[in-house]
Amino acid sequence: MVPLRIASFIGIFASLCTLLAIIVYSIGKFFFGQLWPAGFATTTVLILFSICLNALFLGIVGEYLGRIYRQVKYNTLVIREETINMGESTNPGAPYTRGVAQATILDE
Repeated sequence: MVPLRIASFIGIFASLCTLLAIIVYSIGKFFFGQLWPAGFATTTVLILFSICLNALFLGIVGEYLGRIYRQVKYNTLVIREETINMGESTNPGAPYTRGVAQATILDE
């Protein structure tokens, strides 16, 4: 789970860097008249923004898969070895109570 959380934190850090880059480029352009090459600021901001989106979504999917893994990890595995008395039930209103199953429970 730790590497998955690290991906989320990298995404947050990258989004903060993108926000900082937008502020720096805007201040440089409007207040100091900085002239960067054409498309430099836009390309830099778009690349940083795409990196932060990828890292955030990777972190979200990773957290989701990690929680599924943790939930499934501790369930016991049940294998039905044999079924006894699978005839008609005495209570027709209860279709799920037919028969008795013997099971072997395997703990990993």
